[in-house]
Amino acid sequence: GDQLFTRLTSDGQELRVPVSVGIAGSVAATGEVLNIKDAYQDSRFNRDADRRTNTKTRNILCMPIRSVSGEVLGVVQAMNKREGPDGFDESDA
Repeated sequence: GDQLFTRLTSDGQELRVPVSVGIAGSVAATGEVLNIKDAYQDSRFNRDADRRTNTKTRNILCMPIRSVSGEVLGVVQAMNKREGPDGFDESDA
């Protein structure tokens, strides 16, 4: 089936998940931008990457990457915004 993958920056390990899993999977499936203020309060959040890297994701901004025709090719995800009390806002998208 379709998968999303990334290289984890702390150690270069690759993480692969089905498109149906996690925040990134939800964005890939729906094409919608998601701005998650508290990752651990969102039932779609996949904690596997946090466990593998010994980090804690606080907030997430995830957006689809689209082809010229509008097809979702992948996603881009930013995590743990350092500035501002509530994580990401509309100016970040």
